[in-house]
Amino acid sequence: MTVANLRLASNGSTVAISGSDHITLDGLQSRQPSASQAPQIQALASSNVTLSRSLLRGGSTAATISITGGSADTITTNALENFVGAVERPGIVLNGVTSSAITSNDVSPWCGYGISVSNGSTSTTIENNVLAQLTGPTAIACPAATDSSPNIPLSVDSSSTPGSKADYNDVNAASDTKIAYSWGGGTYADAGSFAAATSQGTHDSNSVTSVSGIIPSDSVTIDSADSSAPGELSTDVMGHPRVDDPLVADTGSGTPAYHDRGAVEYVDPITATFSSSVPRALTGVPVTVSASVTDPWSVANYCRVDFGDGTVTDQVPVTNGSCSASHAYTAAGTFFPAVTVTNSYGGLKTVNGTIATAVPKPFLPKLAVSPVGGLSVEADASASTAAWPITDYKFDFGDGSVVDGYSALDTDHPYAKAGTYTVTVTETDLDGDTASTSAQFTTAASYYTPVSPVRILDTRKGIGVPAVAKVPANGTLSLNIAGVAGVPQTGLRAVALNVTVVNPTQTGYITAYPADAAQPTTSNLDFTPGRTFANSVIVKVGANGSVNFKNGSGGSVDLVADLAGYYSDDSTYGYTSVSPIRLLDTRKSASTIAANGVHKLYVGNYTGAAAVALNVTVTNPKQGGYLTAYPDGENRPVVSNLDFMAGQTIANQVIVKVGADGYVDFANSSAGSTDLIVDIDGYFRSGAGSFFTPITPTRAWDLESVGVGTTDVPIGYDAGSSDLWGLRGGSIAANLTVANPSDGGYLSAYPDDEATPPTISALDFPANETVTNAATVTLGSQNYGIDLHLAESGVARLIVDVFGYYSTT
Repeated sequence: MTVANLRLASNGSTVAISGSDHITLDGLQSRQPSASQAPQIQALASSNVTLSRSLLRGGSTAATISITGGSADTITTNALENFVGAVERPGIVLNGVTSSAITSNDVSPWCGYGISVSNGSTSTTIENNVLAQLTGPTAIACPAATDSSPNIPLSVDSSSTPGSKADYNDVNAASDTKIAYSWGGGTYADAGSFAAATSQGTHDSNSVTSVSGIIPSDSVTIDSADSSAPGELSTDVMGHPRVDDPLVADTGSGTPAYHDRGAVEYVDPITATFSSSVPRALTGVPVTVSASVTDPWSVANYCRVDFGDGTVTDQVPVTNGSCSASHAYTAAGTFFPAVTVTNSYGGLKTVNGTIATAVPKPFLPKLAVSPVGGLSVEADASASTAAWPITDYKFDFGDGSVVDGYSALDTDHPYAKAGTYTVTVTETDLDGDTASTSAQFTTAASYYTPVSPVRILDTRKGIGVPAVAKVPANGTLSLNIAGVAGVPQTGLRAVALNVTVVNPTQTGYITAYPADAAQPTTSNLDFTPGRTFANSVIVKVGANGSVNFKNGSGGSVDLVADLAGYYSDDSTYGYTSVSPIRLLDTRKSASTIAANGVHKLYVGNYTGAAAVALNVTVTNPKQGGYLTAYPDGENRPVVSNLDFMAGQTIANQVIVKVGADGYVDFANSSAGSTDLIVDIDGYFRSGAGSFFTPITPTRAWDLESVGVGTTDVPIGYDAGSSDLWGLRGGSIAANLTVANPSDGGYLSAYPDDEATPPTISALDFPANETVTNAATVTLGSQNYGIDLHLAESGVARLIVDVFGYYSTT
């Protein structure tokens, strides 16, 4: 029976053979813990047992291999390393075993006996063995010799010498006793004295100083064994064939005469270095795999190249110290080619490498840019494609700023000022190739430019439209803004208008929105039949330079629009908000504006103010008419800011240019006197303040049946719009609507972190009438929102529509 390649874990397991015959144990690997009490291999009363090519390590206090009784056993080509603890560690012990062979074993270290043959183990052959003490980190000294443990490497007692032979061994004498051999009761320090006295060991040497595990022996053991020794194998403990070292003379015997002593055959020490023509390649493109070979024996003659994808090129000759083969991969992936260098003497060396492959495809960089807030851009190159992974993205933002890194997404690059910039990404792939692409980006932010008020739309007179015509029921009018009345053709973001509905025939509303956008659900002013209604409108301009007005009624209307200013990326006027302050109340100053009279209001105390954002209320008018606000020192324009009826209280936001002397004029175009209330929300000045970011009109709040008191309206946290989400501070350009109030009253709008509402109103409303008014309201820090305070009313529907925001970030 043959047991091959058995593996024993380091748990003290042993192999025991008892009362058996013709047993072969080949290729055992075993490791025992320190001071194990049992041999790793033990045979009792068994014959024809062969123990071969085993690696045995451990710390046994007993023999590593112990055979007692029986005959015709062979112990060949084993490596024994017994290395733990300063204890007796016999190597191979034959006890009463006849006609056996101990051949080509490495035994290290021994203490007590390396090889011990005793108790009538006659006709034992001991040849080609190497016995030496261990060196290195685990080396220890043997304990002092005793009668029972004399520290003798090779020992054959007098009852076992008949018919026994010892030769071609390399024996290291004990370090304390200086004894190498014990034969028939005599001890000998070296091979010379041993041979002279016993005629044994005539070819022995004592040159080996150490052997550790399966490390090849030194040069004395090379090509010096007896190949005809009983039990000698044609391969060593590792399965390597016996080979002739051309650098060492053959001093062995038998045929062939070049076997090495011990368990390990010293083979050609070939070294090789892997290389490839490229570290990566496209499928279909040949790749050359090579090995640079160093061979001290100068007999390396061919290579086997395995490309790692199932393709093998064999018998590649080694020429001038190298071998190579080429192959074109057909699939994308990572492959691990190997080059194995061999020779006829059994020399073998395998070296490995890595090659990545990819399917050919063009390197196509792609760049998408989108606004983040008002002055920042998000640059996204993640849609780029290439054969190899893209490893580097260099973003040039067109303002002198460059960001270089591995991410395809730069989420927030801030610009110092509004404008249009060329953003360029340069990408580098794993193979070192580069490609670039660019995209134009215009900041969402803009700054205000005030103008002298001018009428740019009047459907009654054909201004701003091809011909005189009402806007039909549910119809849409598109008004061109770019290039009109001094408005620039390019860089235009939004426009500030005063929009008036005249002669409506049905109840409805007007919605202003960018001409290139879908109609939103917002409204800018509500109307009833037969009356004139006006409201301030700030609206984003479409990419085509126009804005749309939707008539949300079942009847036709006339529309009038007066230009107050525009927002662009090349202006310099920023917005500065103030806590609402009442600048004028003619009811308290006894300065009622007379019929067709003009009131001058000084706003020059706001240093540098080029325009002001006001909330203007007409109250107690004696006759119906309209009010016009304009810069002092200029001719009164043909525009209006709000229309009123006798006895009506009505408010509107007014953004008006300031005269050179710091005054704003208010003209009462009616046949009767009226009182005027003016509150300031903020002002525009050059080189300072917040920029404006227009958005697609968004309904941020709509709540039915709100009672008297304060309602919190979150904007930055929950405004129902991605354009507003995350807004932290600043002011919003809003339209406030009180719909269907059960009683008359007024509405105040203010930051949500203020404890009490102001005494200033944003709009006044009568019972059962829907009233709208534009307002610029500063956000508070509580929910980054505003509070609406409803006073002197039962219940009403409150609506907040947002058209943009002022911010510094």
